[in-house]
Amino acid sequence: MIRQRGLVRTINGLGAALLLMGLTAGIFLPGRALAAAISGISLTLGTGTITSDVNTDGIPDGGSMPGGSANYQFKFAVPNSTSVDTIVFEFCKKELIPSAGITTCDAPTGMNANNANLALGNDDTTGWTIDTVNSTANEVIVSGSSTALPSTSTFRLDSIVNTTDVNTTFYAYIAAYSGGTTGTLVYDGSTAASTSDAIELIGTMPESLVFCTGHTVDINGSGVPDCTTAQNVAGGIPFNQLFDPNQTAWAYSQMAAATNAGSGYAITVSGPTMSSGGSNPITAMNTTDISRPGTSQFGMNLIDDSTPTTKEPDNSTAIASDPTIGQSPAPNPITYYNGDSAGTGAAINPVSDGTNYYGIQQGKNGTQTTSYNGGWPDGTDNTGDPNNYPTYSFKTGDIVAASDWGASGQTGTSQPSNTQRYTSTYIVNVPGNQPAGTYATTLTYICTPTF
Repeated sequence: MIRQRGLVRTINGLGAALLLMGLTAGIFLPGRALAAAISGISLTLGTGTITSDVNTDGIPDGGSMPGGSANYQFKFAVPNSTSVDTIVFEFCKKELIPSAGITTCDAPTGMNANNANLALGNDDTTGWTIDTVNSTANEVIVSGSSTALPSTSTFRLDSIVNTTDVNTTFYAYIAAYSGGTTGTLVYDGSTAASTSDAIELIGTMPESLVFCTGHTVDINGSGVPDCTTAQNVAGGIPFNQLFDPNQTAWAYSQMAAATNAGSGYAITVSGPTMSSGGSNPITAMNTTDISRPGTSQFGMNLIDDSTPTTKEPDNSTAIASDPTIGQSPAPNPITYYNGDSAGTGAAINPVSDGTNYYGIQQGKNGTQTTSYNGGWPDGTDNTGDPNNYPTYSFKTGDIVAASDWGASGQTGTSQPSNTQRYTSTYIVNVPGNQPAGTYATTLTYICTPTF
């Protein structure tokens, strides 16, 4: 729409000549009613923050997006306290400068303000309404009772469809009248805005599986297992002592896993039992049992220690012992790396004296244990159970961990999982006639996601 602003009240032949001179030389024209200038005008194209901004017309929301539905927030300073009753917001391809005789408004391509509405809850719009009869696609007229605007005023017009021109500047002309648009122009001014091409970011998260094994896998500063820290022992992980028919030997390794597979992951262990050069095998614990020194046993227990403790309740060092292995009343401790905890409600606690033994919630291949010979240091669960030992087993090809296991090794709903760390504890018991030799085995853990 092209609108002509008629600001010269009397034009005769001489006046017309002077008008032409004024356009080229910028001289003052007799008979022109000059309005006071609005200052500090800003126009922000927003995407909306209140209920009235919700777009249901199928037009994309979009700030300065070409063709997007936006909220136009005007802020400006009025030059005086003169009362006005009509404010015109007019959008043009080029700036209107009536004082210089530039009064033709060419509507921005595709702009549509026909569905504009005043934002709710804005104090400066109280008492003002949109004149839907006289407003057009590029001109919004608001009317109210004659009043003086605040020295700094804010008006927000919601649901205006931007021009469809891309990366294009357009202009907003503000004119305040007393006595309607045909009355006295009290003050006016203009500001610029621009559309901008949308920046579309596209990224892909591929199917992911993180899995690592080692003697140790550290926890990073965010509390997440870090596979870059996985370390092994050259020549094999040693047991804590020589094999002895009177005491249980133990060793441990760790692994970490994470996946975004919809059905999570499962970890299996494969390999033979320990033997000496392929001979004299130590019996694999094909059925779950406690540690029994003096018998032939090779087994493992595994805990989910994705939330390890760094200090135990008594503020001891992070290395902790599980004293529950072996036969009461003198069990042999297993040392776990970094004071790991399993699940909720229990942590591995070091032996604080020769009497009180503390327990751990066990994971796969083990039962959920509570307390031993005196209960927890805080005095809870003091009943104790000296016969409640962790259990172990070993069966090649067995699933030893999964992303949906809880602290007690119970399965739940298969699901993706952030990184979990597991500690596998291995035990060896031998009879007194076990042949001498160097015993070894190679175990392979396989983590299989289901996408």
